[in-house]
Parts: sequence; structure tokens; C-alpha cells
Amino acid sequence: MEKKLFEVIDFILNHATENELVAVRAAIDRRSKGKLSTGKSLSDMVTASASAFQEQMTVPMNQIRSTVKNMVVRLIKENAPEITDEQLNALVNEWVPDRTKKKTTANRNQIPDDVLITMITQFISFSIGKMKKAEDIKLRNEMPDWPAQYWNAFPETIQMSITAFLRAQIDEEDFWKEVYRKLE
Repeated sequence: MEKKLFEVIDFILNHATENELVAVRAAIDRRSKGKLSTGKSLSDMVTASASAFQEQMTVPMNQIRSTVKNMVVRLIKENAPEITDEQLNALVNEWVPDRTKKKTTANRNQIPDDVLITMITQFISFSIGKMKKAEDIKLRNEMPDWPAQYWNAFPETIQMSITAFLRAQIDEEDFWKEVYRKLE
């Protein structure tokens, strides 16, 4: 245990890039929010205790969700007629999530959140020219076209956040906040 702690501290102090430090900060913030002594988050406990009620409300909630979703689609199309169907679907799914489905974005692609964060960090580092040549070579030895394969593996909402960051539409801190919010 102590060895792992020293390795983590060494990584943070001596090896982590700015992107990785932002990810570490966000992970620590996420970890410290809402954790109880049982290790379960308050959110998980509330969700579990409310499941019976939710089952009783499934039909009405589905009707409400459908109505809200249609209203959101209409509002987006009125205010942004140039939006593509792909962008529209991503926005609607983010703004009106289907709570009956699994919550984690990574689950859609069967990629654990921690692996997805590492992939995003590597992709961003490569895209902005901060990746070490040795790391790029190592990744290309394992997966010759790794940037394209990573991109295709990212959920659509994560792709949108990456694109916004790379186009300087959002700063790095807001980017990582968005990513972690989308994974919650």
C-alpha cells in the first residue's frame, strides 16, 4: 500500500502532464464528493432505495420523458436549424437522459471510465502536440492507427467535448469538468 502511495505521489510531482494533473484533481474531487463510510455514494443509496417507486412510475415517466424530449428537439431545431442529426441526438441524449438505461457513458462501449480517461488524456496530448514521441511509438506498435481507433471508441458526447476543446471553444479545466460530468 505504501509503495503504491509513493508511486502515485512521484507520478504527480515528477511525471504528470498538465492534462493528467487536471484529471487527477477531478478524480480526487469526484472521490471526495458524497462518499460514505460504506464506500457507496449517497446517490447510489438513494437510487437503490427509490427503485420500487421508480418501477411504479415507469409508464408515466416514459411519457413525460418523451414529451420533454420532443420539446427539446423542437427548441433546438428552431434555434439552431443548421445542426446535424448526429449533433441533435447527442444534445438530446445529454439533456434528456434515459434514466432507465445504464448511467455511465463508457458502458455503451464497454470501456471502463478509468481506461476512457486515460485514452482521452493520450488523445488530447497527441492532438495538441504534447505527447512524448516514445509514448506515441509505443501506442502505434500496439495499434498502428491508434488516434482514429480511440476517436471511434469515444462516446459521441465525449467526441463533442474533445472537438470543442481542440477548437479552443472551452478551456482545459471546463473540458475535464464536462468529461467527468458525462461519466457520472
